[in-house]
Amino acid sequence: MVVFELRQAEPFELAPREDCHVVRITSLGELKRYSRGWLEGFVSRRTLQKWGLSILLRRGYLFFGLDAGRCVNYTYSAPARQAAFGRLLDPDAHGIGPMATAESHRGRGLSPHVMRWAINYLIEHRQIAHFYIATRPENQASMRALGKVGFLEVGTCEYEYRLHPKLCHIARWI
Repeated sequence: MVVFELRQAEPFELAPREDCHVVRITSLGELKRYSRGWLEGFVSRRTLQKWGLSILLRRGYLFFGLDAGRCVNYTYSAPARQAAFGRLLDPDAHGIGPMATAESHRGRGLSPHVMRWAINYLIEHRQIAHFYIATRPENQASMRALGKVGFLEVGTCEYEYRLHPKLCHIARWI
């Protein structure tokens, strides 16, 4: 996995989009309502709801990009100590991701838009200005999206996605 870092002291300038309205999910009811019809073939609604509830319970932040009331993109953020990047350069940093976009909406710049919106929220409401994200090097679309947001590559890590009693996922720096 390639690890990226962003230090962003000021919120991004965001233009409104007609094809994507971003919402922060704060309850199981919102999670259920907005996940209807979500990314069929990518992840089941039940899996998304279980995963989303886990994020909310861990004091993470879940953001959905909506088109006509239907979720077409998501990203989340949790304290980097929960994201477990192995060695932390800043214990107050937040981990971003994963992110995903419905196949029907790919190539429109939704991931950078939703990520910027999420980062703005965290800067303005939680005074968080330091973020990490990891992606597979073969995922060129993700790498481009991260570059558009302003993330810089800072290293690589081995990555194993699994639920852990205290951590969302496990990563070890190389």
